[in-house]
Amino acid sequence: MIDIPETPGTLIAFLERYKALTHQHETQRLVADQLAYARLLEGWQVLQQLHRRQQQLAPAYNVFSLLRNLTWDETRLHSPMLADLLYPRGAHGQGPLFYDALLEQLRQLGIQPNRYQGRDAHFYHVATEVDTGDGFIDVLLTYRGPDARFAVAIENKIYAADQDRQLARYQRYLEAQFGSRSLLLYLTPWRRDPDEASLTVAERQQLTEAGRLRCITYYDHVLPMLQGCLAQVQAPVVRQILEQYIQAIENL
Repeated sequence: MIDIPETPGTLIAFLERYKALTHQHETQRLVADQLAYARLLEGWQVLQQLHRRQQQLAPAYNVFSLLRNLTWDETRLHSPMLADLLYPRGAHGQGPLFYDALLEQLRQLGIQPNRYQGRDAHFYHVATEVDTGDGFIDVLLTYRGPDARFAVAIENKIYAADQDRQLARYQRYLEAQFGSRSLLLYLTPWRRDPDEASLTVAERQQLTEAGRLRCITYYDHVLPMLQGCLAQVQAPVVRQILEQYIQAIENL
């Protein structure tokens, strides 16, 4: 506690000293405030630089989302993209990388990969919207070589409804062309069984037990397949496109 002097002279001296101390305290506080403001400004500038850098990197820029909402278009985006990726001689130039990754996913679903592998890449063929004479298969990969003959078909269902006897018709076509070495994949964003009007429960059970039908999803099978391939892709442009395609699938 400060003792306040009683005489006028000492009182004036006390007031002067008090004024000086007050000024010193205010100066120190001002300096502290200035330092705090400088740190705050510096932090804000760093955040601004990071934000500008993030904008330049454009992590949300996705060509598939820009082109008239291709993200949800199974006919113009997903089927052609999957067809090229699964084709060992596709434009991606990565050989059987993606097809082998799909076979690994199927192996985990009880499918024997060697039933759908050929020794010579030149005998592989892939096409989209294949006319069966009774409908169009979204993606059809075939192998017709001296060592084997088989087919893997994909019915791609993102938002479209099943058609009457659709899968049953496709299965008849595959069996007529390739016999028991044909596999029909029913692909949806999330787990969904085919409509009974497309394939009855009894038919689905019979084909599943025979290893001729599997229901797969983008989230549980295609995404892990592509993510597992990323580190092995040699071409930078293919890796960049693959990263964007993965983002497109995540936005389904």
